[in-house]
Amino acid sequence: MPEKKEEKEEDQRPPWLSEIIKKPDVKWRNRQIKIWNGMSLFGILVPTVLERLIILQISFLIGQLTFRGVPEAENGVNRFERKAPHKFTACWLGISLFLFTKSVVFTMTPKVVEQFKFSGMITVPVENLMFMTFNMFLQPYKGTSST
Repeated sequence: MPEKKEEKEEDQRPPWLSEIIKKPDVKWRNRQIKIWNGMSLFGILVPTVLERLIILQISFLIGQLTFRGVPEAENGVNRFERKAPHKFTACWLGISLFLFTKSVVFTMTPKVVEQFKFSGMITVPVENLMFMTFNMFLQPYKGTSST
């Protein structure tokens, strides 16, 4: 009986949303935890690089969205193929999520925290937590459902 209820809930989502949201497997989840928590830890341990982490954040966000679910090179098919429609989707989705996250964190950061020189020690881990969540569950590539 619970299986029918679960199918009913998925049917209520719009088709484009159910195609792009995929539950992560353990390997992908652990990889995202290592990447984003490692970046947060690096920013906390070396606070002088916090302002420069922006380029790493957007690069990793778009890169992880681009390659999630893409099979390794097999039978002469290269995963770095130029004409892949999911790459365009991943790029614009990544940019949109990046701007959304930055604006949410900026809006919700108290003015007291912004006065500190290294306020990024608080905001960067929060941003990375949101980026990690996005990367865990979103998959623009539609070829396979596994990672």
